[in-house]
Amino acid sequence: MIAQPEGISIAFSSDVFSADPVWVRLDTSYAVTSYQIRRGRSYELDKVTTGTATINLVDTNGVFDPTNATSPISPATMIPTKFAAIALQNPVDSSWNTIFSGFVSSWEWEPNVSLKTANVTIHLEDALGVLAAMEMTPDGTWGDSQSQGNIVFDEDLATTAVQTRITKQLDDSGWPANVSSPAIGGDGVTNGTTTFTAASGTFTANDVGKFIVIQTKGRFQIMARASATSITLSATATAGTSLAWTYGTRSIFSGNTKLWETTYSPRSQALNVILDASDAEFPFGVASFYVDKNGIITFHGRRARFFPNDVDYHISQWVAGDAAALAANPGNVIPISPPLTLIRDSSSVFTDAIATSSSTADGDIAGQYCSDASISTLGRRTWSAEGLATAGSAPSNTANQATKIFAQWVVDTYYDPTQTRLGSVTVVSQPPAGASGAVTWDFLCNVDLSDQITITTTHGGGGGLAAVTFFVEGITYNALPMNADHPYISLTLDVSPAEYYSSYPF
Repeated sequence: MIAQPEGISIAFSSDVFSADPVWVRLDTSYAVTSYQIRRGRSYELDKVTTGTATINLVDTNGVFDPTNATSPISPATMIPTKFAAIALQNPVDSSWNTIFSGFVSSWEWEPNVSLKTANVTIHLEDALGVLAAMEMTPDGTWGDSQSQGNIVFDEDLATTAVQTRITKQLDDSGWPANVSSPAIGGDGVTNGTTTFTAASGTFTANDVGKFIVIQTKGRFQIMARASATSITLSATATAGTSLAWTYGTRSIFSGNTKLWETTYSPRSQALNVILDASDAEFPFGVASFYVDKNGIITFHGRRARFFPNDVDYHISQWVAGDAAALAANPGNVIPISPPLTLIRDSSSVFTDAIATSSSTADGDIAGQYCSDASISTLGRRTWSAEGLATAGSAPSNTANQATKIFAQWVVDTYYDPTQTRLGSVTVVSQPPAGASGAVTWDFLCNVDLSDQITITTTHGGGGGLAAVTFFVEGITYNALPMNADHPYISLTLDVSPAEYYSSYPF
């Protein structure tokens, strides 16, 4: 995580992957008319796609004209790949909170007929777009070795293999490494305070605003630095000593899966290696690789879905509902806005499934197939994941056993056509001093992918959602100017039922 920006900012003078970019704020000097953000995925079995944002502003003085050599923003710095971030200020407590961090993907300057003003559109993308643009080359940079020009990643039979492979691929791509300490040396937190004390001098003034992950305690923002060994956290952590910790632009969990040797042809996308490793942990989105709102590249293994209350996963819990839910618990419930759509969708029904490892012998493929009795009434609706790099999990799970668990879980989870899904959830900004102001603005500023939201609604005729919990899969912001205090924000979430992950299959 880079230092906390404010408003809409671009680091014109900083190189890509800079650890501490120098921010230039746009929204205080130029007429920003709106911005939009889209991150995540619409459906939990999809892969997370590149996060994007669009900033729209009016240029009255040719500042963003790429042909204007006299612009206070040099055209030589107005180029793609520059760091960019969007931060939202909470009008309740005045705190700034990053809601998108990434890079400029394109600049568009479109003058009107008179050529006196212009509409400017700045497109952003997160780090997934940067990794997708990288192709692996046979120059010795990538992989563990090369064979006839192909890039080879070695077999790894440790159950932390997914973390190892993703970390290596990030290293090879040039993505900045974290600062970290192993669980030695007496690093710890002081009981009842927000102080974290390190065993050796590590922290600098530039670390304020970054996020530190402390093993078994969770993730905290660094609010202040007292010395090279002492920082103040954003919340109180329980006491502990000899704790492992890390901070920076990566949050890569260990995973639980061994990996087979995997070979890629030259010019394969660098991102493909990471996504294949994630799929080996649990395919089609149960294990997930994404960039969080602060720009931290994140890998969560399958356990994060099944054990979301583990503080190490830093999954936030939110409570939302309709007018009746707000009246029953005023000040603690985030108000949801229409539309609220309940869906029963054939695309979310699977009656049979098959999953195989890249080592599965032809004669064993039939044994990897799973089906449910609903196939007799619904017909075949098949899910498949074949040729996975999964080499096994715990010592009792061979490659075939582990991959068959994937298939059986899909059938057990998605066979029922009476499952009701929630299409999306919309939350809009509230008056800061209103009954729901504090809880709503906290949510708008801090919700992230993989968080959980529990929703209660009452429907005419007797139906409703009775405190049903969902995972956040996709996030869409639309922001417009409103008044001097805060913008108008409309936030729409794509969600999936948390009940799908109620029973851990391994």
